[in-house]
Amino acid sequence: MKKDLEIRSISVEFQADNENRIISGLAIPLEQKSELLGGEFYEIISRNAISEDFLKKQDIKIYLDHNPKNGTFARCKKGEGSLDLNITDRGLEFSFEAPNTVFGNALLEGIRRKDYDAVSFGFIVGKDEWVKNEDKTYLRTVNSIKLIDEISILSQAPAYEQTNVNIRSLEAYKEEEEKILQEEIRKNEIFNKLDSIVNDIDTKYEKYLIK
Repeated sequence: MKKDLEIRSISVEFQADNENRIISGLAIPLEQKSELLGGEFYEIISRNAISEDFLKKQDIKIYLDHNPKNGTFARCKKGEGSLDLNITDRGLEFSFEAPNTVFGNALLEGIRRKDYDAVSFGFIVGKDEWVKNEDKTYLRTVNSIKLIDEISILSQAPAYEQTNVNIRSLEAYKEEEEKILQEEIRKNEIFNKLDSIVNDIDTKYEKYLIK
């Protein structure tokens, strides 16, 4: 697995055209709040995180269950190939013609039978930002994506929260949050000491004050 590669899985309804063997579905939802991930945070992938120019620089494959040994069902390399990718109001949608192979035929039949009802995508985040919620969970907004490695059709249907996440950026946010907290504590301690000194001075020299 590529370093920093994150995996997300979503339940999705596929479409399989009986005549021309076209399989299509939603790969990456945009501007949609996820379920709770890793028990700690929610996630929104910004619409600005993916663009047509970005897609033309990627090499994206379609796999089954993240396993290239089952064959590459479609591929879009620098905007060209057997995999069509389109950015719509829902997000990044895909479509491809099922290859006339044993695995391709099995995949097409499985989708027709509703055996497959989930999709997963592997990606590397470019820029993100974190906000702490009132319930002590976090909200992550992915503002840019550096790489999309693959889209997998899944034979099981994990919920969106089932994920393999590299969240070093969350740990970095927590560390910065802790630094800010400790700095506030230190400042409060200094202010309290100063107040105590001032009060002592006022008490000692109160009799000299003009009333």
